[in-house]
Amino acid sequence: MEPLGDDELLCIFNNISDWDDKRSFVEVSKQFMKVAFHSVFCLSSSFPTSLLFDILPSSPNITYFRCYKPLSNTHLKLLAQSCPKLETLSLGKYQV
Repeated sequence: MEPLGDDELLCIFNNISDWDDKRSFVEVSKQFMKVAFHSVFCLSSSFPTSLLFDILPSSPNITYFRCYKPLSNTHLKLLAQSCPKLETLSLGKYQV
């Protein structure tokens, strides 16, 4: 049996209505995560910043990005290259 392609995974993801199920879908593998983030418009970084190298290239539709973790120049360059529709960038220290 061949692995599912990104188009098939995106079709499956788009037909999931429950947000908890969508969250579980993202946790299956990096391929599933990349597919899910393709349709994301808003991203609040609550995951390790190392995952940004996997998520951002798959997220061209992001218009809002928020992160309270330190980002390197490489992260910011990747954000600028991968998210051409970015309108709002919120960076700062973690707030309690």
